[in-house]
Amino acid sequence: MNSIESHRIPVSTVLLTKNVMKTLPAYLASMQEIDDIIVLDGGSTDGTAEFLSQQPNCRVFPQPKEYLDEQGYIIDFSGVRNAGYALARHRWILCVDADESISPALLNDVREIAVHGKPGVYYVKRIFTLGGKPIVSLNVTDHIRLFHLSCVRGCVKPVHERLDVIAGSVVGRIDDVVYVPLHPVAFSRPRSDRYLAIEVRVLGTIRFGRWFRWILLRNIRSIVRRCLVIVLVRLIPKRGPRMPLAIEYEQMRYLWLLMWKTRPWQRSDQRSAISDQHD
Repeated sequence: MNSIESHRIPVSTVLLTKNVMKTLPAYLASMQEIDDIIVLDGGSTDGTAEFLSQQPNCRVFPQPKEYLDEQGYIIDFSGVRNAGYALARHRWILCVDADESISPALLNDVREIAVHGKPGVYYVKRIFTLGGKPIVSLNVTDHIRLFHLSCVRGCVKPVHERLDVIAGSVVGRIDDVVYVPLHPVAFSRPRSDRYLAIEVRVLGTIRFGRWFRWILLRNIRSIVRRCLVIVLVRLIPKRGPRMPLAIEYEQMRYLWLLMWKTRPWQRSDQRSAISDQHD
């Protein structure tokens, strides 16, 4: 074992890839000290898999076909991630996507926890960037970015997946951030539409009461709140980029389409149309 390998942080990470060569340099630059990067590739044609297979801390596998559609796109993100966790060499898992990057300070905290900390789940703040600069925001969300496999049952939900944390597990926070660059709408909309299709399929049999409370009311509140934030964040006397309106529109478009495409009465309309065809 050379000095570089011995200095690596004893954690694994699952990286889902499909034609992500443009974002890999920043990702790899921030993840060089990670010992085990499990790459699950969805049939990249831009050299992603070949490039990552040459990295000393990467292991490349194909994404399991049972979680892909006919075009090779993921239809069950939890299934793919859980398959990756099963391949991990370490019990500690760090979560960083291919278009994200982390700071040396965060890596140091991850090392300290992985070597000396108690098994648990740890939240890290996420900050969006535009042109390399953090956007001005009224709130910063946090997500579980480091966890011990003994503290979770794996990921749940086919899309917008989350970890199923075992009750009583240690829950902590790391005082640092993961940086997420904002992508142009032309890049993000196809991916967003695929996510929407998965979510609509999962919610296809939702009852009216549940749809009304958990889809309609929640999404309307989210849209109203987002509209207020758009105005307020532009009144903050602070230098820095704001979330582009085109991206704000895309996020609200997703919510409106989710409400419309999962509406319960559409099933009655569909049954009527089928009945008319047979009359």
